[in-house]
Amino acid sequence: MVAISIEIKGKIDSKALWSLIERYGVNLTDLGNVSLVYGSVKDFHDATDVIVYCALFGNIKTSVEFIP
Repeated sequence: MVAISIEIKGKIDSKALWSLIERYGVNLTDLGNVSLVYGSVKDFHDATDVIVYCALFGNIKTSVEFIP
C-alpha cells in the first residue's frame, strides 16, 4: 500500500478532477482556494497516476509514504 497526500493550490474544477481519480479510492476535499487529495492506493503506479492527474489542475505539494 502507498499513502498519498496532495495539496493543490488555487481554485480548480474539482468535479473534473474527481472524475479522473475516484476509481483509485482516494478522497478529495475542495476548500475553495486549496484542494486536498489523500488516502491509500494499492501500489506506486496508482500513486503516480493520482499525482499526475492532480498536477494537471495546478501547482501541487505531495507526500508519499510506503506502508508495509
